[in-house]
Amino acid sequence: MAKNNEQTYDDVYAEVISSLAVCGMENADGLELAGGTDKKSKEKSRHIQVAFLNDGSVTLDIYVNVLYGISVPEKVCAAQEAVKTEVEKSTKYKVAAVNVHVLSVKIA
Repeated sequence: MAKNNEQTYDDVYAEVISSLAVCGMENADGLELAGGTDKKSKEKSRHIQVAFLNDGSVTLDIYVNVLYGISVPEKVCAAQEAVKTEVEKSTKYKVAAVNVHVLSVKIA
């Protein structure tokens, strides 16, 4: 059992998957991870939650802000595909779901 100050393997994998999801979201025009446009990947990945399922797959919950005037369904679908592709090509995990939660609409 891990001590309180040590990370478990799942914690490390979750951080890696979150970082990969940030990379997948980088080209999602009109969407930004909640918390602003801070360039630190560690800060951005705080708005991504990773859950490991019993079948060896993962689900991701991503919290975003959208820019006013974009087609939300179109951009969210593209972001989901980009994140799924990035995680699956870089890890052993299959992605069961990428849930994108829109928190707010930003007017530029």
